[in-house]
Amino acid sequence: MFVSHSWESDSWSKYLAVCFTLNTAKAVKACALAFALLVSSYVVCNRHTSSLSNWSNWRVAMFGCGLLSVFFSVLFFGQHLTCGPCGLSGPRLWMDRLCIHQADAGQKALGISALPYFVLQSRQLLILYDDMYLERLWCVTELALFARCCGASCVHFAPLWLPRWLLRTLLLDTLQACVNLLLICLSEPAAAATMSTDRGWNHFLNELVGWSQIVLPGYFLAITPSMWSLLDKAWSHNRMLQQLEAFDVRKCHCSDESDRSLLEALIADLFDAMDEPVLSVPLEVADWVSEEEEGPLLDMPLDEDTKNAIRSLTSYPPTDYGLDAFNEYVRGPLREVLMENLGDETFLSWRTCFVAFLPQAIFLAVINLELLLVCPEVLDWPPGPTAWILGLADSVIFSCMVVPLLVPTLLHLAHVLESRVSSGHIQVLLMSLGGFLITTFVILLGNAACGALEAAVITRSFEWLAAFLLLMSFILVAFCIYFLRAAIAPAWLQIGQKLLAARCCMART
Repeated sequence: MFVSHSWESDSWSKYLAVCFTLNTAKAVKACALAFALLVSSYVVCNRHTSSLSNWSNWRVAMFGCGLLSVFFSVLFFGQHLTCGPCGLSGPRLWMDRLCIHQADAGQKALGISALPYFVLQSRQLLILYDDMYLERLWCVTELALFARCCGASCVHFAPLWLPRWLLRTLLLDTLQACVNLLLICLSEPAAAATMSTDRGWNHFLNELVGWSQIVLPGYFLAITPSMWSLLDKAWSHNRMLQQLEAFDVRKCHCSDESDRSLLEALIADLFDAMDEPVLSVPLEVADWVSEEEEGPLLDMPLDEDTKNAIRSLTSYPPTDYGLDAFNEYVRGPLREVLMENLGDETFLSWRTCFVAFLPQAIFLAVINLELLLVCPEVLDWPPGPTAWILGLADSVIFSCMVVPLLVPTLLHLAHVLESRVSSGHIQVLLMSLGGFLITTFVILLGNAACGALEAAVITRSFEWLAAFLLLMSFILVAFCIYFLRAAIAPAWLQIGQKLLAARCCMART
């Protein structure tokens, strides 16, 4: 993997971007493995000893902080882990700062001259993107080399503002989890509160009111900084899309102006139409046997003098055409690839939103485990596998489906208020109020769905099952709108194109 970046960018931001790109999946897997070991230890201790007979705040805090430490340790240092027969746990990176000699001028010149070779030896291009990236001619040259030879699908954008936003959100969510843990410690559970004489309603209200009282205060504490962080994300993403749309390679800066002509000539040559494969069709169609030809008809690329001679006798475009073709490539196919992967300024992937609220999910999972194995009377659940299935279902619904909806909903609110409200003080007021209402609604919706599921399973009532399905339908619709639109829209577009092509073929026949 070739890492392309601007030397003027902040080094800490680039380190964060590489860590989040390479280690996020590792950190989540390591945390899941640690939680599985924790569950096993709980089960073993619960069977053979009586030391887990009472609720322990210290145990919840210790295990929650331990899982969180595993996540952050692998997130920031996972690239140093080695496994497998080759001792590699991830892709090999090529970075100019490490792979080009920085002290010896001669060695440095040789390394820079071999840059095209290094780029072409890589299977993927990781762009550490910031506002200065498309303004640096050397960065643009690396992009042109790789994109021309390997295609835009192998180009991966890692905007430097995204890991900064994700780290801030992770820290805020850790603060929320600590507040929730403090509230649980202050109100140590002893038995399920009786809010209704009906067992189904009692479970529903305990989940809706009891858990909401614990979860909501932590979110309220972090609403205002979260909203401003989301607004900064929208601004940065919008600037990136505008830069791609207005890209012009001729306006790029070069630290050494003597390199400009060489680099522009290289880019122009890469996107020169003269090097495209020549298409030939025989005059006699009846004698033609269809055979696929791979690659250009010429064995060797043409030199510059030969190209100029051919241009003088044919209608091939001038040399500068390659620069214009590269501009169109960045504004078109490359921007489309970025939109498919990162979306517009109001889009965030489910994976990003789930990781952003992982600290809260970790602490809630540990609390549920403590209640399930140590204090089952608090939950009032039936013994056996039913309790485990209910606990797993509650965790999946709340942590994996409901809580991730908070980020895109708040992001849309921040984007709308920023574009329609000019006064800064009114913006802050409306963002705080809107964030409070949205957070309350989303958390109550998730707890209501979990409570309805518990009531349906325990009472075996079709009414509670219908209520659960109704609440889940709202959650699934919002989930599809926010997280699946980037995957569903291109799929439907491809289906429409195929149907249109089939209809045209039938019309011709």
